[in-house]
Amino acid sequence: NEKNGHWEPTQLVEHLGLEVDFEEGLFRVTEKRLKKIHSKATAILCRATREQRWVQARELAGFNGLCQSVYLAVPTARLYLRELYFVLGKKSSWGSKKEARGFWNDELQRLHITHLELEAVYKTVRSFLAELEGKARYIRSEANEWADRLSRDKDLDDWRINKRWFKYTEEQWGEHSVDRFASEISAQLPRYYSAWHDPGCEGVDSLAYDRRGEHNWVNPPWGLLDEVPHKLREEGAAATVVAP
Repeated sequence: NEKNGHWEPTQLVEHLGLEVDFEEGLFRVTEKRLKKIHSKATAILCRATREQRWVQARELAGFNGLCQSVYLAVPTARLYLRELYFVLGKKSSWGSKKEARGFWNDELQRLHITHLELEAVYKTVRSFLAELEGKARYIRSEANEWADRLSRDKDLDDWRINKRWFKYTEEQWGEHSVDRFASEISAQLPRYYSAWHDPGCEGVDSLAYDRRGEHNWVNPPWGLLDEVPHKLREEGAAATVVAP
């Protein structure tokens, strides 16, 4: 075409952000493509600074693709991008559109993404087994943004104290019967309540349940520390509460 074609013979052409030199047998990155890569990198770093090091996976993937496009001129670009591709492929959690979710422990995070996705399907089915009906069908990531976003989230409120110190509290105040704020990987006890549905939890939203008649282990999100003691006093429930 008139825009990209050449009416006169030439041994130097531009194609997809690269300058192709047929005489010397070289590929070079065009100035325009270099400026675009620099601009994208600056935008991502600025976002990371504003958002406490968080950036959108889609934005990071776009930057990776842009850098990958110059590998014929800069073969080592692929090596420098390996860590970014690892970050994009790594999932710390699993989730489904029906609001089931959980987090992978360190051992599971090392597994291939396909294994983790199948594991997430299995856990979701187990979480809602009594409610499921109909047929299963595949939904691509682009059309399933809710579940895809959940699989990349991190829950900073989901933590637990060292098992040694948990056992120490039980030696001091007796064994606990239920963990009121936990998840599949942070629960200190076989019985636990979670913020989201998962295969092992007894219920979702611990504050909605009566705590009387139990010796409760309570390690709540810090944002609930004002509300939790009030609920416990109101019910007269026995509990060990973890607070900073």
